[in-house]
Amino acid sequence: MRWSLLILVFVAAGQATAQYVKLPTEVRGEPSTFLTVKADTDCGTLRWFALDAGLSLVPPEILKDSRTAVVMAGRVGRFRVLAYGAKGGDASEPAVCVVVVGEPGPTPPPVPPVPPPKPEPTDAFYQAMKKAWLLDAGTNRVADKQRLASFYRGAAEVALRPEPKTVGGLFAVLREASAKLFADTALKGVRDVIAAEFRATLPAVAASEIAPAMRPIIAEKFRQTAAYLELLP
Repeated sequence: MRWSLLILVFVAAGQATAQYVKLPTEVRGEPSTFLTVKADTDCGTLRWFALDAGLSLVPPEILKDSRTAVVMAGRVGRFRVLAYGAKGGDASEPAVCVVVVGEPGPTPPPVPPVPPPKPEPTDAFYQAMKKAWLLDAGTNRVADKQRLASFYRGAAEVALRPEPKTVGGLFAVLREASAKLFADTALKGVRDVIAAEFRATLPAVAASEIAPAMRPIIAEKFRQTAAYLELLP
């Protein structure tokens, strides 16, 4: 254990005093334009060299910070610039950056087409819901609308289950859940429109047992309600 600890101490000490110089892989620009190459380093000063003919290097000694080089090329091409530094009397490994002048960059991926907006439903249910929505002045109505849409998507899953068995039991479960999620005044006009639509189109006798064939119909009505809520402007 003691030797392991000593090894860790020596490794940490070596990492603390190591010197490094990192340059960007590429820097791009146009001909006859000053370009900057910034180094990431723990060395106090750096030495820079232009490795290829045609690349001019602004003398580092006239710059405020030797960790940034300024270069320029008068023609199109690829040119290399090298940098290294020293720390604690030891030189770093050299680093090289390619200066790309006058060449187009990589072709960006094609922008996917924007799907056309969904057409607005013209049926009376949606139009009545939209009218109530536009008249609602609640400060949290957008968040309430999103939560209500999620609620009815969940209600569609509940409607497909064998329990509750009756129409009254199903809507009692939904009313209880709704009361816990929404204040009485939240989207009241919209919710009144939805309740009126359900009374007009879904089974009305509370004690009636929900037939298996009726469950997908009720679930689809709940999904339609959620979709209409999401379309409200």
